[in-house]
Amino acid sequence: MELIRLSVTKDTLLPKVHLATAELPDTVTSLWACDTIQATLPQRNATDTLRVALAYHAHIWQKFTRLLADGTLQECKVIIDSPKNSDKAIDYRIRVRRRDSKNVSYSDEVATIQSGTGGVVAVTDVTAEGRQLYPDLVASLCDISDLLSFGEQHWFANDVRRMAQDLLRQDVLPLWPGTFLALSGTATVTLDALRILLSKTSHGSATLRILSLDNTPANREALARELGEKWSEEVQEITDMLGFTDPNVKRCQRLFDALIAKVKQAEELLGIEIPIWDGLADLELSLSMLSLD
Repeated sequence: MELIRLSVTKDTLLPKVHLATAELPDTVTSLWACDTIQATLPQRNATDTLRVALAYHAHIWQKFTRLLADGTLQECKVIIDSPKNSDKAIDYRIRVRRRDSKNVSYSDEVATIQSGTGGVVAVTDVTAEGRQLYPDLVASLCDISDLLSFGEQHWFANDVRRMAQDLLRQDVLPLWPGTFLALSGTATVTLDALRILLSKTSHGSATLRILSLDNTPANREALARELGEKWSEEVQEITDMLGFTDPNVKRCQRLFDALIAKVKQAEELLGIEIPIWDGLADLELSLSMLSLD
């Protein structure tokens, strides 16, 4: 019995060229080619590609320093705002938050990035302050051609996380975000394939940690109790949602159905009952009563 922990940092990058089948063993390419995995890969137009590439570069500028005329260093952070009710697909206003030993201040806009709808490529406007005080920042965030090329050539952290989770779901039980359970050796090929894929990242950290446990009745019962406590929190969250003035019953029903499926899968895998059915029964009754209204 193995507990599997998947960790992908926000700065993770996976070059798409590294997923070329010529670079990967047959075990990886066969898993990678399955329809379940391919269906989850994002299909991005120019606007979406620009958005994810810009978000990645903005993360890099979450903390940087600027040398002032008096020789001191000023801590800085990029701030990207988007006006409410904008009719543009992308409408970003870039400023810088500055911190020194005495106070915090904000720059005027150093640049804007805008694009229309339908995947239209964006245009930028860099201010004099941006060119003079933050040339490296605006060069990183405002070169549309470079950003589009960067976005087209890479998968990002959320993409890698989704790919990895979809690969794992072929053979293991999802417990909670980033944590999975394998009870037998059937997941060996999947784990080997996933290790290879994660090793292809060029930046950041994407890792698997595996804890092996004896597959004993005591360990199964302990895990069942842990799952019962964790999933009872989800039951309470759905119950709280039903208590809203105008609850979204259909969404709550979908969450309930997904939870039921997880519980049944876990019970089939562990061979014992998860201590959660009393709470699920009460929640099912609440849902049925609201569905009749």
